[in-house]
Amino acid sequence: MDLAIAAMALRPGTVLDGNAVIWRDGRLDFAAAQSRAASSVTRAHALAARHSALYAWWDVRQHPDPAIGVLPEPALLESPCLPDGAAG
Repeated sequence: MDLAIAAMALRPGTVLDGNAVIWRDGRLDFAAAQSRAASSVTRAHALAARHSALYAWWDVRQHPDPAIGVLPEPALLESPCLPDGAAG
């Protein structure tokens, strides 16, 4: 749900190419993201409460403004519950 809430700020028709990741213990934890994705809804909510997710993207596949193209560098779509220091 944390990524869904953050994604609501994107303009309709925006398609990003990237991965959902979890920031834990000072590093990206891809295994935690995969575990969360494979969990039941109840367990996924509990995991999200402990470690919110980020969406790291490296390409804008589609955008409603044709002047928007590929981003110059990867970026993070931060959830509202982002842990302190996670995006730094």
